[in-house]
Amino acid sequence: MTRLAIIRHAQTEWNVERRIQGQHDSPLTPEGARAARGWAASLAGYGFSALYASPLGRAFRTAELVGQGLGLSPLAEPGLREQAFGEWTGLAVPELRLQGILEPQEALGWAFTPPGGEDRRAVLERAWASLMGIAARHAGQSVLVVTHEGVVRAVLYALMGRDYLPGEPKILAPRALHILRADRADGGCMRIEDWNLPL
Repeated sequence: MTRLAIIRHAQTEWNVERRIQGQHDSPLTPEGARAARGWAASLAGYGFSALYASPLGRAFRTAELVGQGLGLSPLAEPGLREQAFGEWTGLAVPELRLQGILEPQEALGWAFTPPGGEDRRAVLERAWASLMGIAARHAGQSVLVVTHEGVVRAVLYALMGRDYLPGEPKILAPRALHILRADRADGGCMRIEDWNLPL
């Protein structure tokens, strides 16, 4: 069994502007960088033996800043990158809502697929494979993972049995710690140990 502690990257410039980043990048804001440095203090007690991150700049930089306080250097894990948003990359969420093109996709739940992008099931499949791979490499250890909102939601929503529909109540804090237990000996099973822990 491996404990996987998952967090989302710190605030970026495009987060503030409410622009869709997908697999494109924007830098961390100064506030985001300060927050990431501060997270190490609340994470130190978990005794992490390794640190993994999405290779996208905002997640990897967050991991570097957190890792400095934990004495760990991040390892890139491609399957943890954010959902590809295709033609919507760089667009503002309010703009898409005004155009009336976001809601029909949101109503598809797990089949949500931006034009030219990937659907949420694909995000779940690659993220799940990556997390189980990390668990296999660090059996019996605790590992910190820095990734993206889309990945965090896909994994936790799948484990909670949610349909990923807009009518469901929002239950995940935007930047919090979520802890999973992964066991390859149990058929590649993951379970939620705790979630929405403050950073």
